[in-house]
Amino acid sequence: FPYGDGFAFARATCETETMVALATAMVGEERRMRLENVLEHRSFSLLPILEGVYDVGNILAVCRTTEALGIGCASIVSSKGLSFKASGRTSGGALKWQHVEQFETSERALRVAKAKGYRVLTTEFDGAQPLSHYDWTVPTAVVFGNEREGVSDEARALRDGAVYIPMFGFTESLNISVAAALVMSHAVTDRINRRGFHGDLTEEEKRILRGVYMSR
Repeated sequence: FPYGDGFAFARATCETETMVALATAMVGEERRMRLENVLEHRSFSLLPILEGVYDVGNILAVCRTTEALGIGCASIVSSKGLSFKASGRTSGGALKWQHVEQFETSERALRVAKAKGYRVLTTEFDGAQPLSHYDWTVPTAVVFGNEREGVSDEARALRDGAVYIPMFGFTESLNISVAAALVMSHAVTDRINRRGFHGDLTEEEKRILRGVYMSR
């Protein structure tokens, strides 16, 4: 869970409860109910890591899809310092509701993920298992490489396993946003089938995230 309690502004600090109280006075009942539903189904136990993807539209499409599935975070590996100010239509505002981190190297991104307790899987065919092989209730980071080069040797060196999407046609590769949608949708469905639910925030985490979302 990436957020801390309370808020710090340029010249002041604010407790989470104060932020929620202030925002509640300005938010309608329907929007508050929508927020509570989102919190109930939110999880940070799945982490898409996008490696070497320089098409901002594709990145934003992945964020939009994964946020819609209830996934609260994403990591992007890029040495170019990508800007996400444009293409708001593609993202559907997803970046507003996701915790997105950028890293300059895959090694750094994967080591941070492992330190947080994620199992790391790469998406490829060589030595990989199908989606159904894995228990997705285990906190898992999935590395998606670009269509041309695939995942890097750095990612392969640090992975805990590899996963592939079974395909039965002539097509041999998928756009990264499509691949991420298929993998993460399967992961969420697997979590629900095994446990009866996807969202797994504690009450304390919901309290903090409620303040974060209301501040936006």
